[in-house]
Amino acid sequence: MYKKAAEIWVEKGITNHSITLYAQDKEILDTWFWMGFGIRCVDAIREVNQINKEKSEINIKKAKLSDVSSLADIDAKHNSYYKESPIFMPVQEEDPISHLTEWLGKENHHMWMAYDNKKVIGYMRIEENGERLFTEHQDIMNITGAYVEETYRGKSIGTYLLDSIQKWLIENEYKLCGVDFESINITGSEFWYKYFTPYTYSLARRIDERII
Repeated sequence: MYKKAAEIWVEKGITNHSITLYAQDKEILDTWFWMGFGIRCVDAIREVNQINKEKSEINIKKAKLSDVSSLADIDAKHNSYYKESPIFMPVQEEDPISHLTEWLGKENHHMWMAYDNKKVIGYMRIEENGERLFTEHQDIMNITGAYVEETYRGKSIGTYLLDSIQKWLIENEYKLCGVDFESINITGSEFWYKYFTPYTYSLARRIDERII
């Protein structure tokens, strides 16, 4: 089927192809790898439960609109992070104050921030909608952004943020927590694989345009 579809697409000048498939079907996954596709994005899920990390010296609190100015620097670093190697995503430049104010002002959008003294060193956010149809189920909330400043990585900051989110989800009677992430985000994907189970992979193939 792909052989025929790819022929039609390339004749029309379409050289970037992508597909999403279930992560558990290893035979099918290997088939697409052999056809030149590489993994690009991962959708993963976990049952809501506490991670039970010991108390950290780093403080975690739920962000409010009044915290936007203190979150601006870490949000700008998060945005720039995706441009770096090996991710190389051409993300759109944005004003962090406006972006955070708009995002936090939306219904059922929540963010937790980690700070050392008065300096914000990381954050993680959740909302109702994710990248896949499954994420719109009433029992699921989805992590749609997370970042920890480089000098503070390796100190379980992400785990403490995730645990705080799990506690809130339990209190608000959510059963599942979802996340989608780029496989080429080495630091991030290592963290998400530790706490979440993948259920779909998105693969991509770029055909040499000189064939047209």
